Amino acid sequence: MALASYNDLKAAVADHLHRSDLTTPIVDLITLGEKRIQREVRTPDMETSYSGTIAAGVIAVPSDFLEWKLVYIDSSGVKKLTPKDLEWVFTNYPTRSADSTPKYIARAGSNFEFGPYPDTTYSVKGWYYKRLTTVASSWNALATANPDIYLFAALAEARAYVDDLEKVTAWDMKYQNARDYLNAEAKRQDISGGPLAVTAR
Repeated sequence: MALASYNDLKAAVADHLHRSDLTTPIVDLITLGEKRIQREVRTPDMETSYSGTIAAGVIAVPSDFLEWKLVYIDSSGVKKLTPKDLEWVFTNYPTRSADSTPKYIARAGSNFEFGPYPDTTYSVKGWYYKRLTTVASSWNALATANPDIYLFAALAEARAYVDDLEKVTAWDMKYQNARDYLNAEAKRQDISGGPLAVTAR
């Protein structure tokens, strides 16, 4: 069976489960599998550019934001920002008024906070991993290129509907193998074309 649409995916999950009575649960299994993919997979399909301006010391979090790939202050050259947790930023930079050029960025609800607190309206640029559209609403690029990871992520959630634990474990392993391959491939693509060299740390 071809896996080229959401309906194809639902049918494939039903076929693997050998169940025709799980119309509603299969939707839930796909949703749960997709949530797992969003948490664990990072590929070029999920990358998008970012550009914004700090105002009143903060900048808004994009609605589809998962995590930063690279973020920096664009001011007389690139000044990389290091992601930290909010408590760390507030502990190390307790002055929450005009201070200096930020070095760190932390999420605080719907905004990002900075440390040190920005002393002007800096431009922030970079790339982040975005939450893909759900396959139920649109068959996205990751699903087009790698439908197997969606299939096995959904099947790995089917423990309540399968008596054979070995089968569920095998589906979970297939998902993990696909996940690890995609993440490793993304890292290889990041450095492809560069010369082999020892990098000093």
